[in-house]
Amino acid sequence: MLFNIPSPTHEAVIPFIHKKIFVKRDDLIHPYISGNKWRKLKYIIQQAKLEKKNHLVSFGGAYSNHILALSTVGHIHGLVTTGIIRGDEFIDNEVLKHCRSYGMQIIHVSRNAYRNKLAIFQHFFRADDQAFFIDEGGMHEAALLGVDELLDEIDTRQFDHIFTACGTGTTICGLAQRALHPLLHGVLIIKTTKEHFVKEQAIMKYAKHPIILYDQFHHNGYSKKSPPLLTFIKEWNTINQVKIEPIYTGKVAYAIMTMIQKNEISYNDHILLLHTGGILESAII
Repeated sequence: MLFNIPSPTHEAVIPFIHKKIFVKRDDLIHPYISGNKWRKLKYIIQQAKLEKKNHLVSFGGAYSNHILALSTVGHIHGLVTTGIIRGDEFIDNEVLKHCRSYGMQIIHVSRNAYRNKLAIFQHFFRADDQAFFIDEGGMHEAALLGVDELLDEIDTRQFDHIFTACGTGTTICGLAQRALHPLLHGVLIIKTTKEHFVKEQAIMKYAKHPIILYDQFHHNGYSKKSPPLLTFIKEWNTINQVKIEPIYTGKVAYAIMTMIQKNEISYNDHILLLHTGGILESAII
């Protein structure tokens, strides 16, 4: 499997404040398994194989980059895959077309039923001893190992801050597996409080290094886009070769700009922004 690892680190300029930061380009790892997706799936697949499971079952929305990556990984490794998609309305978008083309079975469930993922898994696959449960977004203890490896690709001593988007919390917890010099920041891209996020996301208990979370930059929730955010991203993508989208990395970059404007982060500090992918998703929606 061909991956661009280690992923490169490029400079970018934050619009309106003309501040240079560094961007860890995990969006360039693979066309369909980009961002944090391969880092999370790498050891999950290894764990499934150790347990002699050949059917990977996971969860996501109709535009999920994780589901897209899982279907591609399954195709490459010769594994059966099933995607449980939130929302019982039929959606036939480019993401799900790609997943089906790689042999993934797609099952739509209601938003209410989706809240209990283990119950869904048991309902459909209790008789399938080859089925391996993977939580939404690749949230799994084994995923932490792959994310932790990212830190081997950078000299953390060069930075004062590392920023990443938080959806399930897996990526930031993976980064928090070792003691770090930079402050570790997570920007919630879902509409919730940071206290509720820590309480509800079981993966957060695995963080070993302090994490600073922000719950004010979600722009009304997952996949939601405010006019200021869209204006910011348009300006960013005009002046930078490093492209960002409004679902994940765009919200993180916007948060960095806002905190510098408010003097919550020094303009002179060295900042690393983890680009976790999502360009394909942004192009579709």
